[in-house]
Amino acid sequence: MSKKLFISYFLLSFAFGQSLGKLSVPNLSSNTIYSAFHSKSGILWIGTDQGLNRFDGISNDVFRSNPFSEYALNGNRAWFIDHYSKDTLMVISDNAIHLFGNKDYKFNRYNIESRPTHYSKLGKELWIATYSSGIYRLDAQKKLHHLRFDPLDPFTVSTSNFTSNTGNKFAYDIEGNVWLATNQGLNFIQSSDNTVKRFFRSNTDNLLLSDNVTAVFFDDGVLYIGTDKGLNYLDLATGQFTIENNINNESVINIVKKDEEILLFLKENIYSIKNNVLTTYRDNISVDSFLGNERTGLFWAKGKKTVVLGDKTIDIGSEVHSVLAIENDDFFFTTEDGIKVLSSKEAVVKTSNISLFNKDNIFLSKLYGSKHFDAINSRFDLSTIDDYLFLDNYFWFVSEGVAGRWNFNEDAVDYFEFNARNPNSFPQSVSSLVLFENDLWVGSIETGLYRFDIENLSLKKHYQFDMNESNSLQTSIVSDLLVDSSNKLWVGSGGDGLFLYDTAIDGFIHKGIEDGLTSTIIIQLFSISDIFFVNTRSGINYFQFDDISFSSLDGEDGLNIQNYDELMFYTVDEQLIIKDETHKYSITYSDLDNMSFSSNPIIKSIVGLDSYNNEHLLPFNNGQVDISPSITSILLDVSVPSFYKANQGRYSYSFGSSLDVPTITKKAGEKIVIPKRGYRNQKLLLLSSGVNTNPIELDFNYIAPWYYRWWSVTSYIIIIFGAIYVYSSNRAKKLQRRMEQARKSEELEAARDLQLQLLAKKIPEMENIEVETYIQTATEVGGDYFDFLETEEGVVIAACGDATGHGTTSGMMVSITKAGLKGIKKQAPNKMLTDLNNIVKSVDIGRLRMSLNLLEFKNSHVNISSAAMPPVYHFSNIDNSVSEIELVGTPLGSFYDEEFDSAQVQFSEGDAIVILSDGLPEAPNRDGKMLDYPAVMDCIKNSGSKSAREIKVALIDLAESWLDGTQNPDDITFLIFKKKELVSLKA
Repeated sequence: MSKKLFISYFLLSFAFGQSLGKLSVPNLSSNTIYSAFHSKSGILWIGTDQGLNRFDGISNDVFRSNPFSEYALNGNRAWFIDHYSKDTLMVISDNAIHLFGNKDYKFNRYNIESRPTHYSKLGKELWIATYSSGIYRLDAQKKLHHLRFDPLDPFTVSTSNFTSNTGNKFAYDIEGNVWLATNQGLNFIQSSDNTVKRFFRSNTDNLLLSDNVTAVFFDDGVLYIGTDKGLNYLDLATGQFTIENNINNESVINIVKKDEEILLFLKENIYSIKNNVLTTYRDNISVDSFLGNERTGLFWAKGKKTVVLGDKTIDIGSEVHSVLAIENDDFFFTTEDGIKVLSSKEAVVKTSNISLFNKDNIFLSKLYGSKHFDAINSRFDLSTIDDYLFLDNYFWFVSEGVAGRWNFNEDAVDYFEFNARNPNSFPQSVSSLVLFENDLWVGSIETGLYRFDIENLSLKKHYQFDMNESNSLQTSIVSDLLVDSSNKLWVGSGGDGLFLYDTAIDGFIHKGIEDGLTSTIIIQLFSISDIFFVNTRSGINYFQFDDISFSSLDGEDGLNIQNYDELMFYTVDEQLIIKDETHKYSITYSDLDNMSFSSNPIIKSIVGLDSYNNEHLLPFNNGQVDISPSITSILLDVSVPSFYKANQGRYSYSFGSSLDVPTITKKAGEKIVIPKRGYRNQKLLLLSSGVNTNPIELDFNYIAPWYYRWWSVTSYIIIIFGAIYVYSSNRAKKLQRRMEQARKSEELEAARDLQLQLLAKKIPEMENIEVETYIQTATEVGGDYFDFLETEEGVVIAACGDATGHGTTSGMMVSITKAGLKGIKKQAPNKMLTDLNNIVKSVDIGRLRMSLNLLEFKNSHVNISSAAMPPVYHFSNIDNSVSEIELVGTPLGSFYDEEFDSAQVQFSEGDAIVILSDGLPEAPNRDGKMLDYPAVMDCIKNSGSKSAREIKVALIDLAESWLDGTQNPDDITFLIFKKKELVSLKA
């Protein structure tokens, strides 16, 4: 990221010196902040006393302790945050060391027994000193070691209490061994086996000045040892201690390195050691830490409210816990009152007192630079000219909504007013005109854009909105036209945004809010060098020709303008001058170049939604995310981290093939929603709208359910092709036998034969139950179907269905249904419908659906389940009544994992059950009136006490009587089940 990314962390801009502000973070878990870390991806991590925060410039996510999750924070006070490895963050709380995986959302915890006071990191190895439980070491293999004081073991650390929070407690020599500063001596810890040696002060010469070691630092073979009584040196090559005699009995608080010198922090002074010479670096300064860059250095102390930057003492206003340097220019201070920001940036936009002249006005500059200026100025009132153009011997102009032309040579003026009777006349309310591709382009604030032949002024084309053409000019209010320095034609509108003319398609590419514009109301367009400016109702946008989206100039840059409607623009000495009613502002063009930055988008989370809208976090390690069959849609939380105009960040994406180009543009913080379609693996490409950014790739691995894997799909294909083969064979035979018949009649006949072949070949023999079936096909086959299945326990399951569509397509659906019923597990009807529904849905043959009833005859009752079929009728012999059993459901093939209702009825002696398709109740008579379901119900009631065959005959008679010789338009199908009455024997 470039430095300009952090120009305005806070909504204040200052021209000179240092400026102090407060970082505004939405929904911050607490203002008491202990730590902060800025990751390479641009995310700011903030540790508070109430949890961990992740801030990207727009949104803030809070992570808190959760005793019910082993992968949540253990303890809310985040004392230290640092980078651990790629995509892994280190967070140390009161209770644990956490390694947080940004892509698997897990806090892997390594519990500790006391609050941390210091930490040090060498590669992937961590050392942590705690308040009362000694030292912890997390090695590179992520194994935790605990070192604490044991009075009976001389090979342990000399104390378990590290109450001081100042000074470096850890130093590493060239072999990776650790030197530990404690208040009970200096500890040497061998990295290989954690073996400890102690060095104490004694009567022997050249040993430690004091047991109270306050800080250690290793550099160039020498260990610098700060104590409460001065400074020791330890030459590791010889093992000899020496004393710095120029520091007499003064406590060394901390030791750090700045460039080529070692800095020693004492109570009120700072000493420097360079080339083995001790000198005073700063005096009368009470600090213990240094953070600096090439330009300046920041001195500070934990717990104090003031810091020293250069030679200035700055009051932060709250006690400082830690300091974070951002891009060597800004400093972040974590305090009890949020994050304070110290910046030395100058505002990009500055107030100006420069004298301005009309010749410097961008709009008038060409006019003042023309050799005809004096003549034009004497002939026209320049204040009434809204636009103008020099072309050969003519001065074209727009004044009060009318286009005019003055001939220099003939001193003649022509006005081109609107004439409704002349198709070549100029429009009303002309706003602007330009010359482009040797044609005159004229904009109107009422009727759009016109293109005229410059030679004879005949109209070539009127560009206006066409709802059937996506590249049409989607506005009729043209406020301004401009041909920029790269010879591109731009069209500004009065409410519909900006349009770029594309010569290749003779159409327009729309630019709007999503492309960075601050408003869709365009007031003025102008171009300077390779920068294109757009003055809108809400701000000033600019576009450099290698950018993807627009940037803006506003209050964050120091431009404090309330009304953008009446601005005037000037160019003086490589500066753009903006003038409103009361102020003048200047911007140097080169500063705009420096403001461009690139920031790669990052994926903060991927959430999968199942059919019940339950959310599931999906890990995406190693550039891949696995999508289970239960996931129906995917939600990606994408961020373009930035603290400089974060709301204007943009990114583009594509989802599909790796060859696709990211063209769908989103605003920073706007999520991507991807519906799942099929099970083909896809690739997501993310690209920032900044300059020179590399796309981010993520593979989506869709895991197919068992019924959609290769062996299942192969079976379905065989069934489908088998059905097609049967259909084709029958059709060929019929064509041979009936050459005189039309093609359509033969196809319908073949489909009808196919349908009948798929019906049950044999009616099952059911104990004490009579079974009758009936189907009368229509001239145009509707796809009715019935069948019987028998379980291993001898239970009979009856099926009656109706496929949508006609002819071959309905036959295919019936084939799939019949094959599916044969293959699925025989269980409760509603569960069988769910399994069958998934099979039908996975085959996915367009809009075809299958309605189906399943009846299970078990013991003395019948279990019923339905997928969008007409009601089942139950005739009760006890009270001579008919009940209508209607179950609500969707047809098979509508949605995955659909659940179906079920019902159970008592099937007693003399009872009858009738299931049917919609062909009979919805049959029309000669007048077009529908028979309807009550008539069918009455017929069943009147004949219900009779045998199954007699009920069947009654229903057939009802159909024939109603149709009265007309052809039924849909198949008529019904099945009757009659429970026999047992004759009791009398003695």
